[in-house]
Amino acid sequence: WSVSAMIDRTRFPAQGFAGGQPGAPGAFRADGEPKAPKTVVYFKPGSRVELSPPGGGGYGDPLERQPERVLHDVVEGFVSIEAAAREYGVAVRFLGEPGQLVRMPKHYEIDWDATNRLRSGSTRPE
Repeated sequence: WSVSAMIDRTRFPAQGFAGGQPGAPGAFRADGEPKAPKTVVYFKPGSRVELSPPGGGGYGDPLERQPERVLHDVVEGFVSIEAAAREYGVAVRFLGEPGQLVRMPKHYEIDWDATNRLRSGSTRPE
């Protein structure tokens, strides 16, 4: 079997604008080894392939994004709870049970005290 990985920006991620962060670079790997994009690569049965399309650059300072919008992005699965704190300075709590498969919007809330600390820079995660 073969894969034609037509992905861009594997070496140089998209740049952000107006204070936004750069996007994630794209990647093409097979069995854990990087492969050249924009080529046809042939594989043996049982090979594992990872295609990661690149992410777009951000717009504006992520610390100025409204916390409620970041919460919405977490609920929709666009941003992880960890990335909300690390990238946006918004502490989101999951109120459900560990391992819970069905997660509703009501299962998430903003921890405003922690968010204020994160955004003031006093406890910004690395």
